[in-house]
Amino acid sequence: MGQASLRRRRASTAIKDQSVPISKFGKCVIVLANGKPAVWLSQKIGCTPRHANRLIAGSRKVNARALGAIIPEMLN
Repeated sequence: MGQASLRRRRASTAIKDQSVPISKFGKCVIVLANGKPAVWLSQKIGCTPRHANRLIAGSRKVNARALGAIIPEMLN
């Protein structure tokens, strides 16, 4: 297993373990996503998993595209 995949695995585990701060938006994404929330969100909004992790952690403001991706999922 390469170093990049190990870093990704550690990042997704850190989000699950809540060792990093999680925004309210991030908590919603974690509940909606099965498995890796950053990968799920990045596929929905068309961004990189790194940017999705920043949205989940709250270090970036949530944009309309991200909100538009999770609101229909919340209603189902």
